Formats: sequence, C-alpha cells, structure tokens
Amino acid sequence: MKLADISIRRPVFAIMMIAALLVFGFVSYPKIGVDLFPNVEFPFVTVTVMYPGADPASMESKVADPLEEAINTMSGIKVLKSISLESVTQVLIQFHLEVDVDTAVQDVRDRVSSTLRKLPAGIDPPVVQKFDVGAAPIMSVALSGNLPARELTRLADDVVKSRVQQIPGVGAVDLVGGRDREIHVLLDPNALAGRGLTVQDLIGALQSQNMELPAGRIEDGQREFAVKTKGEVKSTKEIADILITGIGGARVRVGDVAQVEDGTAEARSHSSMNGASAVALVIRKQSGSNTVEVAKEVHKALAAIDPIVKKAGARLSVPTDNAPFIEHSIDDVKFDLLFGALLAVIVIMFFLHDFRATLISAVSIPASVIATFAFVQVMGFTFNNMTMLALSLSIGILVDDAIVVIENIHRHLEMGKPPLKAAADGTAEIGLAVLATTSSIVAVFVPVAVMKGIIGRFFFQFGMTVSFAVAVSLFVSFTLTPMMSSRLLRRSSHAGRPGFMARISEKLFGAIDRAYRRILGAALHHRLITMIVAVLALVGSFAMVAQVKSEFMPPEDRAQFQLTVELPTGTSLETARKYSEVVAEDLRKNGPGVVGTFVTIGGGAQGQVNIGQIQVLLVSRTKRKYHQEDAMAWVRERYKGTKNAMMTVNPISPIGGDSGFKQQPIQFNIRGTNMAEIEK
Repeated sequence: MKLADISIRRPVFAIMMIAALLVFGFVSYPKIGVDLFPNVEFPFVTVTVMYPGADPASMESKVADPLEEAINTMSGIKVLKSISLESVTQVLIQFHLEVDVDTAVQDVRDRVSSTLRKLPAGIDPPVVQKFDVGAAPIMSVALSGNLPARELTRLADDVVKSRVQQIPGVGAVDLVGGRDREIHVLLDPNALAGRGLTVQDLIGALQSQNMELPAGRIEDGQREFAVKTKGEVKSTKEIADILITGIGGARVRVGDVAQVEDGTAEARSHSSMNGASAVALVIRKQSGSNTVEVAKEVHKALAAIDPIVKKAGARLSVPTDNAPFIEHSIDDVKFDLLFGALLAVIVIMFFLHDFRATLISAVSIPASVIATFAFVQVMGFTFNNMTMLALSLSIGILVDDAIVVIENIHRHLEMGKPPLKAAADGTAEIGLAVLATTSSIVAVFVPVAVMKGIIGRFFFQFGMTVSFAVAVSLFVSFTLTPMMSSRLLRRSSHAGRPGFMARISEKLFGAIDRAYRRILGAALHHRLITMIVAVLALVGSFAMVAQVKSEFMPPEDRAQFQLTVELPTGTSLETARKYSEVVAEDLRKNGPGVVGTFVTIGGGAQGQVNIGQIQVLLVSRTKRKYHQEDAMAWVRERYKGTKNAMMTVNPISPIGGDSGFKQQPIQFNIRGTNMAEIEK
C-alpha cells in the first residue's frame, strides 16, 4: 500500500497523477472516430472478372474453373465457390478466422496474376478485394433532372464524383444508372464485301490509326524537345476519314463502308429517385476513417456544388445516409452514460447520506471514464456500440472500489484515529480485498476480448475498454480516494441529529436487515430445503435460457429497408426497370409511412440487370407508432402472391460490403454435377 501512503502524505502528487490521466483523456477525445461497429476484418476475399458478351457457361468453363484451380491450392481456405453470370464471374473465398486477411488478399492476387495467361484475351483485368466492414458504403447520392442521360452522367462524373473523391476519408464512388458517351461505328456489310474488306480490316485500321506514341527527342544545341506522334481522333468526322488499305492498295475510308455516330453506351444499370430517372453515386469510406466526419464533409461538398448542379438543370438528393443513425445511436448511449453516472451518485448519496463521502466516490467515475478515452484513442478504437456499451457498463463498477475504501476509512475514523492515520490504515486493511475484486472483474472481461470467432472480433474492443476502465478505477481508489478521505472525511460527519432522508434510509435499511436475518435463519435451519430450492432454480434457469431467442444483432429501426425484386434470369433491363418502378410507385402511394423510394438495378460487382433493389424510406421513428419490422411485414404480406418475380424484404445491412453473400438468415446450397437435376 505504498502508493496510498505516498498519496496521503503528498496530496499534490496524487492530484497531478490523476490530472495527467484527465489531460490525456481530454486531448484524445476529439481524435476518436465515431462509427456504428468496430472496424473488424473478416477473412473473405472476392475475385471479380468481367468478360463482355460471354454467356454463363463460358464464364464458368473459361474463367471460373482456371481461377478456382489456382486458388484452391492455398492453405487456410474454408469455403471456395464461384458465381458465373452473363459477362461476369465472381469467385468467393472464405478463409479460417485465424488467417491474416491482408496476406490472404496478396496471395490470391498472386495466384490470379499467374493464371492470366489461361484466361480469355478479351477479359477486363481481374479485381481482387477483401470484405472490409470499415470500407462499406456510408451514403448514396441521387443526381436527377430533365437532362439527357449522357449529360446527366457527365455531370455526375465530372462535377459531383470528382469533388467528392477529393474528400479525405472517401475510398470510392460508384456510379449506378449512368450512360457514358460512346462512338458507334455501324458497318455496311455490302460495302465491305464490295471492296474486299473484312471487319478485322476495319478494326485494325481503327486501332493502328487512333493512338499517340512517343517518337523520341530532337536535340537543338543546348536544348532538347520530346517528340510525340498525335494520332488520336477527336471527332466522328476524323474517324470517318481513317484510311483502310483495300485490294491493290486502294484508298478506302471508314466512312465509305460504315456510318459513324456520336451516341451513348448501352444501358446496363438503372437508378431512380421517387420515380424520376437519376444517376446514383454510392460513396464508400476508407477503412478506419470516421463515418460521421466523412459524411459531414460530403454534405459540405454537395452544398458547395449544388449551385453548379442547379444551373445545369439538375438536383441533388441524399436518399440514404448512415451518419444520422450512427450519431443518434451514439448520442443516445452518451446520454445513458451520463444519466447512469448521475443515478449512481444519487444512489451513493442515499446509502451513505454524507455529501463528502459521496463527492469522493463520485470523483472516480469521471476520472476513470475520461482516462479511458486516451486508451481508446491509443488502441485505435472508435466510439461505437461496443466501446460505448463498455463505458456504460463500467459506470456501476467504477465506484465499487472507492465506496469500499471510503467505508473502511470511515470505520477507522469512528475508532478515534486521526484522519491521516485512518486513511492509511483503512486503505491498507482493505487494499488486498479491493485488488482481488478488481482483478476478478478484469479476469472476466479480458477473456471476452480474446474470444474466438466472429463474435470475438466484435467484442475485443468491449472487453479491453471495460478492463482498462476498471483498472483505472482501482488506481484512483488507491491514490485520489484515500488522499481526499484524509482531507475531507471527519468523524463528526454523522454526528448530531440525522436529517429526514437519513432517518428514512435508516428505517429502510433496518427493515431490510431484519428481513434478511429471518430469511438467513430459515435457510440455515432448513438446509435440505434450501439446497433443493437452489437446485430447482438452477435447473429452471437452464430451461428458461433454452426458450430465449437468439440472433447476431437485434432488429433496428433505421426508418428504411430494402425490397429486392428478382425477375427470371434473362429478363432485360427495361423489363426489370418497368416492373421495379411499378412496385416502387405502389409503395409510395399505399405503403404505411413511406415517404420515398430509391431504385437501383444492375449495381454492385455482379451487375445483374434482372434484380432490382428498392430502398424504401419511412417517416422518422418519432412520427409513427409502429416499428420498421411492422412495415416490412406489411410489404411481405402485400407481395406474397406475386408471380414471375421473387420478392424479399430485408433491413439495410449495418455491415454493408459487396461480398456476394446474401442477408437471408436461412439459406440452402444445392450442389451436384448434373445441372438439370440441380435445377429440378
């Protein structure tokens, strides 16, 4: 107990030690990020390969099979599967949890690179990504207006996207529903055949005469100049003037055998906001960045470019934004934390009915919590559901050590000892018990932090935060608490006629004491019955636990959910668009509390044009009496008899990501070698 003795003899030293912790906490607080969940890395890696125009069978045999053969030899793989659709293959690799995901991504990238020579020549470069919770989409921006699709896409790409990408913390911005400029060369087969030319001759001429190449340099005395051949075409007329070498060296131009027009790319995705066509910008943050701060900066950027967008005849809207929900969730927990601390102080005052003792006990709460902020910042944690849960839980634990020490010091004061002597002896006498109590709490929560599995990844920050906060409270109870007790507590603090509240509490405690004595006496006189009741309570508890429902996360009311409309494979984008828009319009007119819909088709890595995603926006939770789950149940009931389309209703995933795995809680994986039997 040397630390307590030094603190009692050197009060300034004790105050400075705690003040140093408080300073570190105050300095760290603004630097801590705010997010919904801890930044957890799951060992999932995806490989996405685009092969324009290829059918699913070709994608499986020419792309998926070579990639799977190369990747399958890696160690640590738990699940390896691929999804082959028209023009796209996505290979999904799930590793065991102990595998380092960054190393796994690099190994997969190396295997894919070594397989490139076996893949078809026309594929786009494979994209290897890890499933990163910290890099999930945080908001969507819809750019709509009465503009041609090409102009709207240019505005979204050149103005909105280019500005948003510059914001620190923004990882990527994906466009959905855009149609870029595209030059179409429409061939005339008869004109080609009449001049003895083939399509490959035309393609070769376009490729060889539409490029800019370095051509060395020219030295002129003391200066030199870089030379570049400018051969890139700038207009449709220049494309039409490109020469094709015909039979016998005849001069044939592209315009003689084809029609060149300045058009737009084929629509392979669609987006709309409340029925109006739009270009959606899905914004992803960088892993580890502050979701709330990134969202605030995005809103500032949108406000800055809004005049430019309006001048062009378009408008910006934000249909989905995770930041307000995260802010409200964390703010609610902060309020609960402060309110809990206040209640803890009130309870202490009720039991001790001594303002000085209550003040000494209450000091340990802010001292421990604020010091924990420094630990959270040093460890790279954020203010999220897990760390805030840890701080809220710690509030009731932090005052335990201080109360025990204060009560024992007060007992020594009642024995007639002077305050300094009572503080030293009281702390020394109870110190080992306090240390044992705190150690037992730490022994419970540290294993929580090192649990295995996905749950362990989420609870790491929870366990470590609780353990550190409790350890700081122990430090405070051995330094600041005995020092303040030696200066503030007096033997006469309870002397004189007790007050009204003191008399009420003494009567209440006396009644509780007498009732407990009777119950304890009965238990000791009827030991067999006591043991039987205890065993029955234990068995009954196990039986009741089996009846408690369990899930990974409780249902949340975000005032928005997602309706997926899946049409048969092979359905065109236009058909899927019309079908999804009809459903979205019906929801806006008849859905309970629906204030808007945001439709996207063909987004994500797989780009399936037969699947529409409808994000349904509800009124605020404070303006309706029903839960989001009730609105989702209404949608399921309304569309349960729909034919030729499979509709599923899910909450917006709080984790996000594009891992290729669906959100449904129950899924079946049917495998076999005979496709006809599998389909049957």
